[in-house]
Amino acid sequence: MKKILYTIILSFLFSFSVSAEWINMGTNTRGTAFYIDFDNIKKYEQYLHVWMLANYPKPTDGLLSTKSLWKFDCNILRMKPLSVAGYVLQMSEGAPRTTINKEQKWASPPPESTFRYILKRVCNR
Repeated sequence: MKKILYTIILSFLFSFSVSAEWINMGTNTRGTAFYIDFDNIKKYEQYLHVWMLANYPKPTDGLLSTKSLWKFDCNILRMKPLSVAGYVLQMSEGAPRTTINKEQKWASPPPESTFRYILKRVCNR
């Protein structure tokens, strides 16, 4: 069952960048630019599932970008990644080089952080 789910998620990650309209949400102090696809935000129960793309100014662990699916809890401003795919090209172009699909813990981003800004902007849309 895990293999089937992994294959479905990986296939979705491959095809998703074609239909995504990435909106620039800003750049953090390290120069990483973050983008959200507002057209593909989905609500499941009280949570939002949000696609985020990050472009790195220089390779990080051999990667120039990541595309990730996040779960946002707008009631208490917390978030956690559900899956992450790493790419050697900017804007998640090409095939993913790495993928992570394991349950992560909830995190509440610091008040002045880029992630807090993104979380609030998505939740208030």
